[in-house]
Amino acid sequence: MFVHVTYTILGFTYIIEKIPSVFIAIKIAGSLYLLWLGFHAIRSVKQNKKQKENGLKVSTDKSVKEGFREGFICNVLNPKAALFFLSIFSQFISADTASWMRWIYGTEIIIAVGLWFTFLSTVISYQKFRDFYDKYSHWFDRCLGVILIYFAIFIVYSTIHS
Repeated sequence: MFVHVTYTILGFTYIIEKIPSVFIAIKIAGSLYLLWLGFHAIRSVKQNKKQKENGLKVSTDKSVKEGFREGFICNVLNPKAALFFLSIFSQFISADTASWMRWIYGTEIIIAVGLWFTFLSTVISYQKFRDFYDKYSHWFDRCLGVILIYFAIFIVYSTIHS
Protein backbone atom coordinates (compact mmCIF):
# COMPACT_ATOMS: atom_id res chain seq x y z
CA MET A 1 0.00 0.00 0.00
CA PHE A 2 2.82 2.39 0.87
CA VAL A 3 4.38 1.79 -2.56
CA HIS A 4 1.15 2.68 -4.39
CA VAL A 5 0.59 5.78 -2.26
CA THR A 6 4.17 6.91 -2.79
CA TYR A 7 4.24 6.69 -6.59
CA THR A 8 0.82 8.31 -6.80
CA ILE A 9 1.95 11.21 -4.66
CA LEU A 10 5.23 11.56 -6.53
CA GLY A 11 3.60 12.23 -9.84
CA PHE A 12 1.49 9.48 -11.39
CA THR A 13 -1.59 11.67 -11.04
CA TYR A 14 0.27 14.61 -12.56
CA ILE A 15 1.22 12.54 -15.63
CA ILE A 16 -2.36 11.41 -16.14
CA GLU A 17 -3.59 14.97 -15.73
CA LYS A 18 -1.24 16.12 -18.51
CA ILE A 19 -2.10 13.20 -20.84
CA PRO A 20 -5.88 12.67 -20.52
CA SER A 21 -5.96 9.90 -23.11
CA VAL A 22 -3.87 7.71 -20.78
CA PHE A 23 -6.37 8.29 -17.98
CA ILE A 24 -9.27 7.42 -20.29
CA ALA A 25 -7.50 4.24 -21.41
CA ILE A 26 -6.89 3.25 -17.78
CA LYS A 27 -10.55 3.83 -16.94
CA ILE A 28 -11.78 1.76 -19.88
CA ALA A 29 -9.30 -1.05 -19.21
CA GLY A 30 -10.23 -1.01 -15.53
CA SER A 31 -13.93 -1.19 -16.32
CA LEU A 32 -13.39 -4.14 -18.68
CA TYR A 33 -11.49 -5.89 -15.91
CA LEU A 34 -14.35 -5.17 -13.47
CA LEU A 35 -16.83 -6.60 -15.99
CA TRP A 36 -14.75 -9.77 -16.29
CA LEU A 37 -14.49 -10.12 -12.49
CA GLY A 38 -18.21 -9.44 -12.06
CA PHE A 39 -19.21 -11.96 -14.72
CA HIS A 40 -17.16 -14.68 -13.07
CA ALA A 41 -18.42 -13.78 -9.61
CA ILE A 42 -22.07 -13.99 -10.70
CA ARG A 43 -21.43 -17.52 -11.95
CA SER A 44 -20.26 -18.61 -8.48
CA VAL A 45 -21.72 -21.90 -7.33
CA LYS A 46 -22.03 -23.36 -3.86
CA GLN A 47 -19.20 -25.74 -3.15
CA ASN A 48 -19.47 -28.68 -0.81
CA LYS A 49 -16.89 -29.24 1.91
CA LYS A 50 -14.90 -31.80 -0.09
CA GLN A 51 -14.58 -29.44 -3.10
CA LYS A 52 -13.35 -26.65 -0.81
CA GLU A 53 -10.78 -28.88 0.83
CA ASN A 54 -9.52 -30.08 -2.57
CA GLY A 55 -9.43 -26.57 -4.05
CA LEU A 56 -7.71 -24.85 -1.15
CA LYS A 57 -4.29 -26.00 -0.07
CA VAL A 58 -3.04 -23.78 2.72
CA SER A 59 0.58 -24.07 3.73
CA THR A 60 1.30 -23.39 7.38
CA ASP A 61 5.03 -24.04 7.02
CA LYS A 62 5.89 -20.45 6.09
CA SER A 63 7.73 -18.08 8.34
CA VAL A 64 6.40 -14.61 9.07
CA LYS A 65 9.16 -13.22 6.84
CA GLU A 66 8.15 -15.46 3.91
CA GLY A 67 4.47 -14.64 4.39
CA PHE A 68 5.22 -10.92 4.50
CA ARG A 69 7.39 -11.14 1.38
CA GLU A 70 4.68 -13.00 -0.57
CA GLY A 71 1.98 -10.57 0.58
CA PHE A 72 4.14 -7.55 -0.26
CA ILE A 73 4.95 -8.80 -3.77
CA CYS A 74 1.30 -9.73 -4.37
CA ASN A 75 0.16 -6.25 -3.37
CA VAL A 76 2.84 -4.33 -5.26
CA LEU A 77 2.12 -6.25 -8.47
CA ASN A 78 -1.66 -6.07 -8.04
CA PRO A 79 -3.11 -3.85 -10.79
CA LYS A 80 -6.35 -3.43 -8.83
CA ALA A 81 -4.47 -1.82 -5.96
CA ALA A 82 -2.71 0.53 -8.35
CA LEU A 83 -6.01 1.54 -9.97
CA PHE A 84 -7.65 1.95 -6.56
CA PHE A 85 -5.05 4.39 -5.27
CA LEU A 86 -4.87 6.16 -8.60
CA SER A 87 -8.64 6.69 -8.60
CA ILE A 88 -8.65 7.92 -5.00
CA PHE A 89 -5.80 10.38 -5.40
CA SER A 90 -6.87 11.62 -8.81
CA GLN A 91 -9.93 13.11 -7.11
CA PHE A 92 -7.91 15.14 -4.59
CA ILE A 93 -4.42 15.77 -5.95
CA SER A 94 -3.60 18.06 -8.82
CA ALA A 95 -0.45 19.74 -10.07
CA ASP A 96 -1.27 22.69 -7.79
CA THR A 97 -1.59 20.64 -4.58
CA ALA A 98 1.19 21.43 -2.14
CA SER A 99 3.66 18.63 -1.49
CA TRP A 100 2.98 18.58 2.27
CA MET A 101 -0.76 18.24 1.60
CA ARG A 102 -0.14 15.29 -0.74
CA TRP A 103 1.74 13.52 2.05
CA ILE A 104 -1.07 14.24 4.52
CA TYR A 105 -3.53 12.65 2.08
CA GLY A 106 -1.20 9.69 1.65
CA THR A 107 -0.80 9.21 5.39
CA GLU A 108 -4.57 9.31 5.88
CA ILE A 109 -5.04 6.61 3.24
CA ILE A 110 -2.32 4.41 4.74
CA ILE A 111 -3.90 4.66 8.20
CA ALA A 112 -7.46 4.06 6.96
CA VAL A 113 -6.56 1.07 4.79
CA GLY A 114 -4.27 -0.34 7.48
CA LEU A 115 -7.07 -0.14 10.06
CA TRP A 116 -9.51 -1.74 7.61
CA PHE A 117 -7.23 -4.71 6.94
CA THR A 118 -6.52 -5.11 10.66
CA PHE A 119 -10.26 -5.19 11.36
CA LEU A 120 -10.92 -7.56 8.48
CA SER A 121 -8.19 -10.00 9.46
CA THR A 122 -9.50 -10.03 13.04
CA VAL A 123 -13.08 -10.74 11.97
CA ILE A 124 -12.20 -13.51 9.53
CA SER A 125 -10.06 -15.24 12.13
CA TYR A 126 -13.19 -16.21 14.09
CA GLN A 127 -14.54 -19.68 13.32
CA LYS A 128 -18.18 -18.47 13.49
CA PHE A 129 -17.51 -16.00 10.70
CA ARG A 130 -15.71 -18.59 8.58
CA ASP A 131 -18.58 -21.07 9.03
CA PHE A 132 -21.13 -18.40 8.05
CA TYR A 133 -19.05 -17.33 5.07
CA ASP A 134 -18.51 -20.92 3.91
CA LYS A 135 -22.25 -21.48 3.97
CA TYR A 136 -23.16 -18.34 2.01
CA SER A 137 -19.99 -17.48 0.06
CA HIS A 138 -21.59 -18.06 -3.33
CA TRP A 139 -24.22 -15.42 -2.52
CA PHE A 140 -21.54 -12.96 -1.41
CA ASP A 141 -19.73 -13.62 -4.70
CA ARG A 142 -22.88 -13.11 -6.75
CA CYS A 143 -23.77 -9.84 -5.00
CA LEU A 144 -20.22 -8.60 -5.43
CA GLY A 145 -20.42 -9.55 -9.11
CA VAL A 146 -23.52 -7.39 -9.60
CA ILE A 147 -21.82 -4.47 -7.82
CA LEU A 148 -18.66 -4.82 -9.92
CA ILE A 149 -20.66 -4.91 -13.15
CA TYR A 150 -22.61 -1.82 -12.04
CA PHE A 151 -19.38 0.08 -11.34
CA ALA A 152 -17.91 -1.03 -14.67
CA ILE A 153 -20.95 0.25 -16.57
CA PHE A 154 -20.96 3.48 -14.54
CA ILE A 155 -17.26 4.09 -15.27
CA VAL A 156 -17.70 3.53 -19.01
CA TYR A 157 -20.84 5.71 -19.10
CA SER A 158 -19.19 8.57 -17.17
CA THR A 159 -16.03 8.31 -19.28
CA ILE A 160 -17.95 8.49 -22.54
CA HIS A 161 -20.18 11.37 -21.40
CA SER A 162 -17.47 13.53 -19.86
